[in-house]
Amino acid sequence: WLFLVLAAALAAPLACSGDAPESQPAPPSTTVESDAGVRAVPVARGLDRPVHVAFAPGEPGRLYVVEQPGLVKVLVEGEPLEDPFLDIRRLTGTSPKSEPAGEQGLLSLAFAADYAESGLVYVYYTDRDGNVNVVEYHARDGVADPASARRLLLVEKRSPIHNGGLVAVGPDEAVYVIEDLDKQDQT
Repeated sequence: WLFLVLAAALAAPLACSGDAPESQPAPPSTTVESDAGVRAVPVARGLDRPVHVAFAPGEPGRLYVVEQPGLVKVLVEGEPLEDPFLDIRRLTGTSPKSEPAGEQGLLSLAFAADYAESGLVYVYYTDRDGNVNVVEYHARDGVADPASARRLLLVEKRSPIHNGGLVAVGPDEAVYVIEDLDKQDQT
């Protein structure tokens, strides 16, 4: 299940449809709400370790979900499109499903402010050697082209921990990266 945490004043009613596969726990029967007016609303099921969501400029109604093993899926009305937006599973290093708290894999996605015109999208992932990569892709016809990959940043890691990070595009249209360096990586 993928839950979005929404402030009560901004929350729009979102719902899941279809039957849950037997391997997944039953969906919550109600929205979870806090005394502070924050609520978690189920919006999708059938995802493999979702770790990040993003919206592309100019594409209302489409939610991009980053799955840690290396897929980016597009949800429309809570349902994933048949084909992923991006598939880099062959590049990513992830922990086995038995270790869901693993810190490696595809961890975030950001769209260029002019995405509707440029098609540029950025991803943050750890590769099979544990190195952090920030890579730019060009999307065409609703799919990121793996052949267009251009590495913007490589951080060689000497430790399998502290791989969390984020790529984002700021209001100044610059690409920002948050990287948690382990003490061993700071030499």
